[in-house]
This record gives sequence, C-alpha cells and structure tokens, in this order.
Amino acid sequence: MITRAALAAVVLVAIAVLPVNMGRCLDCAPSGVPWLDAFARWDGRWYVSIAETGYVFREAVGSDLAFFPLYPTLTRIVAGPFGPDRAALVASGIVVSLGALLVSLLYLARLARLDADAASARRAVLYVLIYPTTVFLSAVYAESLFLALAAAGFWYARTERWSGAGAASALAALTRPFGVLLALALAVELEAAHRSSRRRPWPWAALALGPLALAAWAAYLWSMTGRPLAFMEAHAAWAVRPGNAVSAITDLFDERVYAFPWLVAGLLIMMAVLTVYAWRVRISYGVYSALLFAALLSPGTVTSSMRHELGMFPAFIALGILGSRRWLHWTYVAIGGLLSLVLGAMFALSHWIG
Repeated sequence: MITRAALAAVVLVAIAVLPVNMGRCLDCAPSGVPWLDAFARWDGRWYVSIAETGYVFREAVGSDLAFFPLYPTLTRIVAGPFGPDRAALVASGIVVSLGALLVSLLYLARLARLDADAASARRAVLYVLIYPTTVFLSAVYAESLFLALAAAGFWYARTERWSGAGAASALAALTRPFGVLLALALAVELEAAHRSSRRRPWPWAALALGPLALAAWAAYLWSMTGRPLAFMEAHAAWAVRPGNAVSAITDLFDERVYAFPWLVAGLLIMMAVLTVYAWRVRISYGVYSALLFAALLSPGTVTSSMRHELGMFPAFIALGILGSRRWLHWTYVAIGGLLSLVLGAMFALSHWIG
C-alpha cells in the first residue's frame, strides 16, 4: 500500500536524523533493533512482554493486566518458528497488525458497498489509511485487530451470518476493554434484521458469545489475582479510571497532559458529527459509534482518544459518503495525509500522540 510505504519511509528517516525521546518512555526499544522499535513504542512494549513471558500481576501499579490477550497471543503464534526472541516478537506484532489492517479494509469496503456506491467505499478505505493516528494500525498495538473484528462482525450481521458475527464479537471482547460493546451494537442490528432471524434463538445465543468471552477473561484474572476486574484496577494505576466528560475536557487543555489539545478536540468534534451522520446511514452504526464515543470519554481523559477513534469504522463510512463533495475530500486528504506522517514520525521518536 502506498500509504504504508510512505509512513514507513517517514518513520525510518525520522529515527535516522532526529533524536529519539526516551525520557518518559521507559523500555520503548524492546527489541534493540531501531527500525523495528520505531513501531513498538509505549504500549507496544507491554504487548511484546506479554507475548514473551505471559501476564505478571503487580500489586497497585500499572501492569500488563490492562492489556487484553488476543493480540499478544497472535503475536506469539506468528513468532513461534523463531522462538521467544524479542526482535522476532516485535516483527511478528507488526505483521499481525498489517494483516489485520488488510482484513479490516476488505470488510470495511464490503460494508460500505451495502449502503453506498463503489466510490464512497474506496474513499472510506482511504480515509482510514490517512487518519492522523493511522500509525497505530501498523504498530505493535491492537487497533487494527479490533477494527478488523468490528467490521467483520457487522459484515456477518448484515448478511445474517450470526455465527460469524458472534465469533467476531467474542474475539473483539478479548482484544480491547470495550470490545464487548460490539455485541450490544450487533444486537441492535439483529433487532433490525429479517423477522425470521429475530425469532430464532440461535442468533441471540451467538451474540451472547461476546459477554461470555469477557466473563471468561474476568474468570481467568480472578483465578490469577483474586480480582475479576483486575484489568480495570491496572488502568486505574495509570490514573485511567471512570470519570466524566467535564474532567475529560479540562484535562485536555492541561499543557502538562497534552501538547496539541486543539487537534484532539477537532478530531473529537469531527467524530461526533460523523457519528450522528452514521446514525442516518444505519441505526446500528450510530449505536456502535456512540457507544465507542462514550467509552473513550468515560475514563475522564481523552489523551488516547485519537487512536481509539480508529475503531469507529461507521464514521469512516459516513465520511466516505460525504466525501463525494470534492472540497471536503481534498481537504481531508491534504490535512489527514500530512498529519498522519507528522504524528507517525513523532510516535517513532517516542513522543506521546495517544
């Protein structure tokens, strides 16, 4: 893909000519290979550690229990032939992310074609690839995997293949803390489906796999720590705990927390508008995006909102439809493309971007 090649080129040039900021990001070079570590900053080191040695419970401190198991498990599986070498694990994490990105774009294009023309579907795919924080879709992060599962879940639901939708929702619940929300949105889709599907018990049972998967993960944590919600406690140790929208906005404009609040605020507003429009495209799309939007505000901080927004695929479908207006299309392409390269370079240099 042209966008991935351009992003990789910018990242490699950045780490070659500019100093890497390791002051705040401890162990942000997990493999010791600079061009690999450029895609494994911040949370990437936690995923690599889990893939390498499994979970380790640490009392009252930020720990790897905050990270859900599917992505590091896939990373370990892909790296299997090469052993538990950290360079192999980082490379495998990147491969998993890129593979999941490809899958997500295929499902996204298929979904968009159900409600719009081919040009709108192509624009939706492009807009994901040049979103300002698109670097996370290629990095050792779970963002592209979650996006792929969410889009796949909706594709199977829209085509009334409820076993596939249920499996996708279960896997999403094991990928991100708010992955279980996918099952709720798919239940709205089921309610809107053909009467014969609504009246059969199996579709509802299939969608229950999402909450059951989360319950299974909580049970594992309970057996390990004695606390079924240990992942929430791990988030709280990083000062990520339930809050409200007011505290999220005041935190946004605290210069000690965020260096570019207007960009974060601008993208939040854009996603809020697109969520409303997605509701017009399909009610279940609006519900899904609204649930994710509420989830990213719920910690009382929006410092990671720009990457969580990548999972709101209905917003990109909505933007793809609106992008038929040439001025809007080229404005987004110019600004989004530029910001994606700048923020990609900043991420590679270990600056916090979300």
